[in-house]
Amino acid sequence: MPHEATRPDDLVISTHRDPTRRKTIISIAGELDMATGPVFRDHLFAAIDGGADDVVLDLARVSFLDSAALSVIVGGLVRIRRLDGVIRLAGCRPAVAKVLSLTSLDRVFPMYTTVTEAIAAGPEGATGTEPMHR
Repeated sequence: MPHEATRPDDLVISTHRDPTRRKTIISIAGELDMATGPVFRDHLFAAIDGGADDVVLDLARVSFLDSAALSVIVGGLVRIRRLDGVIRLAGCRPAVAKVLSLTSLDRVFPMYTTVTEAIAAGPEGATGTEPMHR
């Protein structure tokens, strides 16, 4: 059954900064596809352009993502690497984790079971709590 694109206003995105760990957490709820990709890109790129160099994408409430969403995430990685930064993925549902695995992006991004684990991580994923897999 083909996926029907969502409306951009069906997507909920919130951004906050953890001042103790110096991480920016972007929480997303809904489906990330070609219709919502531009809104997601604007939030992610604004955070990076605003100086965020350690971003946690909270994907726990993302039920679907397509190649447009993957393009935004990879574009964010290219952008943040100019700052010697990192994007961490947290809370991926099985369907989202499967897409990341099939595209081998689970080997590019540090992935964590929870946002709390991602926030606790040190530079480039170094932490007492290691990423789910690399």
